[in-house]
Amino acid sequence: MSSKDEEASSSTAAATSSGDVDVEFSDQPFDSDSNSMCSRIWRRLVDWWEVIDEHLADLFGLNESKYQWAVDEVYYQQREEEKKARMREEAKERAAEQRMLHEGEELQAMEAQETPSEPAVTS
Repeated sequence: MSSKDEEASSSTAAATSSGDVDVEFSDQPFDSDSNSMCSRIWRRLVDWWEVIDEHLADLFGLNESKYQWAVDEVYYQQREEEKKARMREEAKERAAEQRMLHEGEELQAMEAQETPSEPAVTS
């Protein structure tokens, strides 16, 4: 008797003399060919479900942080504060440059007034 015949006989019902039916099941519910086919189908289904699951999660935003909006808001406020501080610093630098230019013009004007002008020579 081959191993397949033994498996088939072990999974069949055997009638006893009292009329009760004894059922024995083997450890493997399918033969090797159908088991591999079923496992391949199952693996493909699981693989497809993982792909679909990822796309659905992305579509509904489930892969994002629950409080990402708050994190983004904090970063936005920090950037705005840095931008304002940079603009204030640039304004101070421009004001200092303007003051230096204005003081330089005043010095030149004062020097021009202090130095006597030479009389124009006419011939």
